Amino acid sequence: MEGEFRYGNPSRWEKYFRDKEGISISETTIRERINSDGNVKFKKIHDTVRNKVDIVFAEAGVRRVCADLLIKHLPQADENGFFIEGGIRFGTCYAWAKIFNLDNKAIGDRLEKNKIQPKKGKIFHNGKLHDFYSETEVRRTCDDLINLPQADEDGFFVKKGERFGVPDAWGRLLNLDGQTVQTRLDKIRAQPVDGRLSVGRVSKFFYSEADVREACANLLEGLPQADEDGFFIKKGVRFGCVSALARLLGIAGTTIQKYVERIGCKPVEGILSSGHKFNFYSEADVREACAELLKDLPQADEDGFFIKNSINYGNCSAWARSLNLQLATLINRVEKMGANSINGRLQDGQVVAFYTEADVRKACGELLKDLPQADQDGFFMEDNIRYGTHRAWAKFFNLVKITVNLRLKKIGAVAKRGRSSNGRPSNFYSEPEVRKACADLISKK
Repeated sequence: MEGEFRYGNPSRWEKYFRDKEGISISETTIRERINSDGNVKFKKIHDTVRNKVDIVFAEAGVRRVCADLLIKHLPQADENGFFIEGGIRFGTCYAWAKIFNLDNKAIGDRLEKNKIQPKKGKIFHNGKLHDFYSETEVRRTCDDLINLPQADEDGFFVKKGERFGVPDAWGRLLNLDGQTVQTRLDKIRAQPVDGRLSVGRVSKFFYSEADVREACANLLEGLPQADEDGFFIKKGVRFGCVSALARLLGIAGTTIQKYVERIGCKPVEGILSSGHKFNFYSEADVREACAELLKDLPQADEDGFFIKNSINYGNCSAWARSLNLQLATLINRVEKMGANSINGRLQDGQVVAFYTEADVRKACGELLKDLPQADQDGFFMEDNIRYGTHRAWAKFFNLVKITVNLRLKKIGAVAKRGRSSNGRPSNFYSEPEVRKACADLISKK
């Protein structure tokens, strides 16, 4: 039926307009227009396929609320936000911002300031009307922004052989507070230059390395310079940054940091070979702080296990993988039981706790019972009866998961424990009980 007597839900209207009229309007847009208007004629029907009530809307009302989107002669952008008309490329501000790696708002402000008139067109993904601007006008009004130097992800660019960066970037490089850098630069009246951040936003506060080092000279003077390995010698004592000491001693950097803080080791400041200002610790202090870790600890293999006194030890992650258990569950179980552990090293040198297989199996006993394992579809057979999770049965009968679950609870169905295909314990229900609980729904299929 036609006109007012033809009804459909938003997804159906999206398909109709696309296939029959060649106009792309998304289901979401159609639904938003209908809800916003509030006066589109509708009725409720029963969807036998999905077994639920659907709301369908009259064609006349849908066309009324989407009238501006159903104009055929307007150009439609491609998925990148552009269309070509008369040999000229037009795009939205957002599309041009992506092309030139500029800030979307910066382009919009320039176009508005120069009173550039947009051309109306439609967005690709939802058919909404939008403003499009020609490439010629965008390049003309934003030429100075397009040609500005762009910083890398660290906040720097090189211009005429000299490095420039914003105060925060210099602060990170030199291990100083960004605001302190800015205050020092203001004090010597350093002149910044314009540039673009890595995200495309324009900044007027890029300062040269020479100005920054002059402004912060007294904060940087006299600091020792580390070699490429991350060490320097000061008064006969070797100092290293945490990552360098971690490589030297075969202990994880986070572990070193924790242990030196525990005994109150004080770092000294120095400069890495990259120019960053950094904290360094004396090798002697670190060896003292980590003395227990530097003992002849057992070394785990690549799977996270070692054998000591004919007993198999593994860290929690290794046991979780081996026994197909969730890591958080295993950790909680062994801690709750108070299982004894010994220290050992992982392949990367990190020192962690290792537990015996006997203790892990004792802590996780009922989780390791010989439960039946489901196949990839979520089913297993036992005594010639098929069992599946409520999700598996919902998919099998094309029903809603929560409906199947509620129906099973309502008849008091007894679940059988099993393992899903990924090894996780779950509840499984027999096929006869599922058919009994959902008989009326299954009969409609």
